[in-house]
Amino acid sequence: MYRQIKGKDVWHFCTNCSMWPTSDYKESESPTPGELCNECKSKKKSGECR
Repeated sequence: MYRQIKGKDVWHFCTNCSMWPTSDYKESESPTPGELCNECKSKKKSGECR
């Protein structure tokens, strides 16, 4: 599941991301136009994404 803070363009997908939205966000099974969070991408690449 992807989360995006309302009014922002960045999608997060790792729950252990320091910027993982916990309030005032929208969720999607696939990110609509916008970019993916660099921290989430880095965590996924290193096998640390939860």
